[in-house]
Amino acid sequence: MGNVPELAPSADLVLPELLQGQWSSALILTFGADLGFFEAHLLSQLAAVPLRIILADDERLNEKFAEAVETGQRLRRANRTYVAAAIRHPGSAHAKVILLTAAREGLLVIGSGNLGHSGYASPGELWSVFRYHSEDPRHLSEFVAGRAFGTAPGLVDTRG
Repeated sequence: MGNVPELAPSADLVLPELLQGQWSSALILTFGADLGFFEAHLLSQLAAVPLRIILADDERLNEKFAEAVETGQRLRRANRTYVAAAIRHPGSAHAKVILLTAAREGLLVIGSGNLGHSGYASPGELWSVFRYHSEDPRHLSEFVAGRAFGTAPGLVDTRG
C-alpha cells in the first residue's frame, strides 16, 4: 500500500466521504444518535460491511427511540441490519468515534460531531483522522488506545 495519507484535524471535514472502502466492521460511538439520518444517508454506504454497531449515550438513545414512537418515525433497520445499543455510564457518554476495520487496515476518526447531519455532513465540527495499514503502522498506538477504550468493563448495557 505504501504511504497512507494522514489527515490533520479539520473543521470542514465531511465524514460520509470517509466511509468508502472495503471494511469488515464499523463501530460508531456518539452522544446523540440520529438513527433516521444514519439509515437514510450512511447505511447504504456501509451496506457491504457485515458488522455495523452504533453505541450512544443511554439517555439520548432512549429519547430518540421514544421520539420515533411518538412521531411515527420508522427506524426499520435498527437492531435488524445494524446494532443500536446504549452506553451506560453514571455521567453522560460523550465519546465521538468512528472505527472502520478490515483484515489489514483501519480508519479511526475522533472528533466533536454527533451522529447526525450537523455532526457528520456539515462543516464546523473538528475531527482527527488516523489510518492504519499493516504496511504502515504509524497510527497503531491510536488504534490500540481505541480498542482499550471500547472494551472498558460496564460500558455497554447488555441487559436488553
